[in-house]
Amino acid sequence: MFLDSQKIKDFLFSRHPRFVELKDDENKIFYALPFEKHENAFLIINTGISNKYPKTSYLDIRFYDNEIHSYFGRKQIVKLDYEKEWEKKIKKSVTFIYKDLKPLTCSCGFYMVVKKNKNGNFFLSCSDYPTCNGIKNIDEINDFIL
Repeated sequence: MFLDSQKIKDFLFSRHPRFVELKDDENKIFYALPFEKHENAFLIINTGISNKYPKTSYLDIRFYDNEIHSYFGRKQIVKLDYEKEWEKKIKKSVTFIYKDLKPLTCSCGFYMVVKKNKNGNFFLSCSDYPTCNGIKNIDEINDFIL
């Protein structure tokens, strides 16, 4: 099943009037909703829709911190495979990601963010680097999903 941006937009805006439709550097449409508990955090719903690809069969839902310019928390992919169930799937995924949101923090109090080392391996680093050198191995975090 494929949805165009208007169907997605109508659904999201009916659920929450503070959603904003935006475009990224590649002109792909995404939707942002400010997160009430943190002024710089946004719920982001990436659609993959652009002028070249006017419809989508999946949505990528996650949180973004505008202050440190990094995604954090759990990522949720919604496959739009049943025409009658897509609205329920989006609602369930957004609810899940809100309830499950447990931003990882460093011992200094700043967020831990995903970074890639020179060997191509991912790790968690303190967002206050270089002031703080806190790091964690991603394998130690059981519920963290890239």
